[in-house]
Amino acid sequence: MSPDATLLEWAILHGARVNGLKIAEDWNGERGIYAPRDLHARELCVAVPRQLVVTDADARTRHAAVRRAVRADAQLRPEHQLMLQMAPD
Repeated sequence: MSPDATLLEWAILHGARVNGLKIAEDWNGERGIYAPRDLHARELCVAVPRQLVVTDADARTRHAAVRRAVRADAQLRPEHQLMLQMAPD
């Protein structure tokens, strides 16, 4: 299983809901979340429970490795925030 599929499976197992989206690489090799089909107005595409969301502040206080690596004033990229939840303390 790919790392993207593993992350998505883990998130769903822990309460996330994903509808009509997939993780894929674009032409430039950047990973992102894409809609492989047309989405309807106001259609719920993704719901992430609060316990899976990791903010910059959460990462700095909950993960020792992140505290050591990230300066106090640095901003984490949004795509790293969910992945940090899986990092060991």
